Amino acid sequence: MVDLKDKVIKPLIQKAASYDIELDELALYAYAKHAQERNAQIAKLRSDMPDNGSGMSNWIRRA
Repeated sequence: MVDLKDKVIKPLIQKAASYDIELDELALYAYAKHAQERNAQIAKLRSDMPDNGSGMSNWIRRA
């Protein structure tokens, strides 16, 4: 976990700060970036959740 923190997380936070990107914006971006693939996987398991099983619909993700 220390390597992840030092080699990935800290540099990512520093880079985001250098572009004046807030951490909540970065988190939302990461969430949205993979929502569609999570939705597809969840839809295979649950027919009642065709495009929003991740909590973010494919339509919102593309907006």
